[in-house]
Amino acid sequence: MSTCPAYRPDIPPDLLHHNIPQPYLAQHNPSYKMCEYTKNYYIYTSCVDPGAHFFGTSVDGKKEHRCSRGPHERYIVVPGHCPLCSS
Repeated sequence: MSTCPAYRPDIPPDLLHHNIPQPYLAQHNPSYKMCEYTKNYYIYTSCVDPGAHFFGTSVDGKKEHRCSRGPHERYIVVPGHCPLCSS
């Protein structure tokens, strides 16, 4: 028995880490519901610091269907040149 709080005996050892793919959980655990709440950050393809240089945001999903860690971050890459990285 593991002392790890995320211990899941139903998940193979090669997938036991803190970022278990949600499609795997949904497929192998019928009671698992994927979080549908994400915050999207729009970045340009040339950007070298997407965490600071995003040029827009949006939210997908409903707050009622989020997990305790939502909203999750999603970076959407858009063709173009980042004006902050080029200066």
